[in-house]
Amino acid sequence: MSISRLRNPDNHLSVIVFVLIVVLMLGMTFVCQYPEISHFNRLVGALLVGSVLMFRFPKGFRMPPEVICFGFFLLYSIPIGLLLAESGILSDPAESLAKHYARQLIQTGLLVSAITCFCWLKKSTTGLFVIIVACATILAAYGEILGDHAAAREADSGYVRATGASGKNANTYATSLICGICAAAYLWGTRKVAFLRPFLALSVLLMGAAMIVTGSRRGLLVLPVFVVLWLWFCYWRDSSRRCLAVSLTVISLIVGYFLYDYVKVHTLVGRRLETTAETEADEGTRSDLYRRGFELFLEYPIVGVGLGNFLSASKLGLYAHSEFMEILASTGLIGCALYFPIYYIPWRRLTRLHRVVSDSETRYQIGVSRAIIITMMTSGLAEGNVMSISFWFLLSGVIGFSCSLEESTLKTGYSSVKSTRRTREPDEV
Repeated sequence: MSISRLRNPDNHLSVIVFVLIVVLMLGMTFVCQYPEISHFNRLVGALLVGSVLMFRFPKGFRMPPEVICFGFFLLYSIPIGLLLAESGILSDPAESLAKHYARQLIQTGLLVSAITCFCWLKKSTTGLFVIIVACATILAAYGEILGDHAAAREADSGYVRATGASGKNANTYATSLICGICAAAYLWGTRKVAFLRPFLALSVLLMGAAMIVTGSRRGLLVLPVFVVLWLWFCYWRDSSRRCLAVSLTVISLIVGYFLYDYVKVHTLVGRRLETTAETEADEGTRSDLYRRGFELFLEYPIVGVGLGNFLSASKLGLYAHSEFMEILASTGLIGCALYFPIYYIPWRRLTRLHRVVSDSETRYQIGVSRAIIITMMTSGLAEGNVMSISFWFLLSGVIGFSCSLEESTLKTGYSSVKSTRRTREPDEV
């Protein structure tokens, strides 16, 4: 293959990368059900990273600043976490998860870099989001047909493990489905895949039903947040789509009212919500975790107790159940300054682009991407996203989209786009 073909984003190498992403996501989806494929996943991941490096170097190696910050976060937090775990100063080495965190986050960092750069070079995240939707749909259908959660409709209480889920409990299972729904919303406004809309609608219904059946409180609380943000950023703020937004809002409120009543009375998730409220009132489990996490931060505000050491250092036998508290208590102020730009930088970039882009499809995609960022931050209040591979795949797509859009906008010139918008404003008024 010639150098000129290597520099072409539509060459055979890009097809190979795309196939590797498909295989890897399918492997990640079912690794909990079939642990023996974990070695195969690592091999595919290594091939993916190597292929993207071959794809990237002919054009000059560049990386989004938020991904660079995440890389520095790993370089800072992993050695300190391992050092504090081995020393036993703040935690019991036998109970520390520092090695597990280090191994998984190094792999995650390489995959995030590879997928972000690939989406940036391809100037499209459509393919990645189609894969995310397909894998989440397969996950929901597989669990419905063969998984444990098919019997959860009749369960009165207890903990339900979603067989085959890309996670170990109902809430991490819901994360994969939430990511699938977010990706489906992005694709809904993409013209070149408009023919997939019937499939997208059925997939969203299936994924929503799977979250309810498995008893995921996190999914039930985060999904309405995304729906509201999606309507706000993509429809309410666009005068030409405001009538549609009103209709969708009214329908969502009516469906939500009856669905909430049904879920609360007749499903496992309703009983789990009631149980959680009673447990919090009696024992204050989550509030104790948050309070203990803040106490650890006050004791070690600069470097924290070490990444992966919260479970042992807190003496509560549980992880933080909050991405913000996990990062704050485990890595301190330095870790927070390096980690949370993964949300802030793409948000600022998308906000800036929204002011200057006039194309309706692109503005819709920007709106969905902004809704995804806030939804993932909201989700992080109740669960740790840092170890969720579904979260990182989705966020990598958002970052790659924002970088490619910024690059193309800079080439055409902000001034030309702004002048176009100024000439259109009197007609819109």
